[in-house]
Amino acid sequence: MDVLVYSALNEQAALKKEIAEKQACLFDLKKNKNLPATGSGDTALNTAKTWLSTNEKAMFASPEDTSKWTVWEGDGWTGGVHWGMTTDNKNLFAAIADTNFINKFPGKPTPGIYSLDGLTGKLNWKFTPQDRCAENEKPACDVGISAALTATNDLIVGGGFDGWLYILNKDSGKLLWEYNTNVDFSELAGIQAHGGSIESDGAVISGNNLLINSGYLYGGRLGGNVLLNFEVD
Repeated sequence: MDVLVYSALNEQAALKKEIAEKQACLFDLKKNKNLPATGSGDTALNTAKTWLSTNEKAMFASPEDTSKWTVWEGDGWTGGVHWGMTTDNKNLFAAIADTNFINKFPGKPTPGIYSLDGLTGKLNWKFTPQDRCAENEKPACDVGISAALTATNDLIVGGGFDGWLYILNKDSGKLLWEYNTNVDFSELAGIQAHGGSIESDGAVISGNNLLINSGYLYGGRLGGNVLLNFEVD
């Protein structure tokens, strides 16, 4: 494998500085893996291996010919690439949260679902969710997509902080179906039940069933208590 993918949660200035230093090290790898890493006494390859293999927010693949490495990096706040990406062995699909609770970072947020070519890093398509959050529910309600994505042969499934569940065409990013899970399900469940934010775990598809949890209070999101099962045609 000749691709390196890493993601990190840039919530603090110190961590952002560390990421910048490691990013410089990663790009040193493109030149020569045996050169000293930027800001390190060790080689670029060893420094990258040490940091990436011990950082819980990093994923690492280590081809020896580092001149062939492709490095993708992105900026995000309270998420970025958070819980997990997915691939069809040709393209990489990433959910971007990019939430800014306290207006700490300037610029326009870019949440959504992104498809990248796995070899070139070229953007295939981007899906941008519609902001349908009520003002009195913000910032707990947000259009950012943080939960892990799910891929099938034809579809990408993702869910947002706002409780909306999306099914996209894998090749074009076209929205095929959506459903608001941030509603009351008490009548259906027979007990008190309400959806909320879709966060952490992604959708699970088994046979003709699509299962998704809705409700995630941790981190100031929309609490809830339902596991939903949809029939897939």
